[in-house]
Amino acid sequence: RWLETFRTPTWTDFHRLHHRLTAVDKRLDDELKALSTACNLPRTTILVERPTVARKSPPVPYVSQK
Repeated sequence: RWLETFRTPTWTDFHRLHHRLTAVDKRLDDELKALSTACNLPRTTILVERPTVARKSPPVPYVSQK
């Protein structure tokens, strides 16, 4: 089992980071899959960390109406 931890500000940033493969990345992926048996292909599981406390929204700046 290989575990990597990534912290990104948004879910969109996470997807952008993990779905941007180069041609070399794709070729290496294919070579690694060829080493596996058909019934034992590598699997990816995504675990999402959930905050344990409610996050406060940032304060709204006060603008004087004078």
